[in-house]
Amino acid sequence: MIEIAYNPPSDLVREASQIVDSLRDDPKGPLRGALIVRLEEIGKISPQAVLGVTRGDLFELMTSLLGGFIEESSPTMAIGFECKLRVLLEDLIGDSKNAALKLAAESAVWSYAEYWFACMHAEHGMTGEYMRIPAEVEKRQNFTQRRLLRALATVEEIRTLTRPRRFAMEI
Repeated sequence: MIEIAYNPPSDLVREASQIVDSLRDDPKGPLRGALIVRLEEIGKISPQAVLGVTRGDLFELMTSLLGGFIEESSPTMAIGFECKLRVLLEDLIGDSKNAALKLAAESAVWSYAEYWFACMHAEHGMTGEYMRIPAEVEKRQNFTQRRLLRALATVEEIRTLTRPRRFAMEI
């Protein structure tokens, strides 16, 4: 399989960034329609240029949203959590540029985050004399753990399919 790395032209990235800044500064301005049309044109020419400046990448968006949610109670934990998600993603993807592996790895990382939140919810939801987890919380925790394990299995399956095949030769 041939993998091609693509970096968007810097002038398109700069132009997309300026358009996004203009739209953020004056979202209802007179040039709004023209700016959006131009941003769409840039997106057709170079989707990566637009994704980078608009937070169109779901992984980046969710990481910042979850980090912001955690930051309300503990800023240091939010930074640690964001770093953990990024390290997990980098470890799962490795040096591959395969889009299917990237999507599967992002899914696995979000399954990990969901499982982490389910465990936190279970810990805070313990009730009673024997500190039991409520049944619905335990079901959710088990479901998220199964989802995580399936996502990791998918990552490994994709890795296996994209490895170069080895042939045994008899001499």
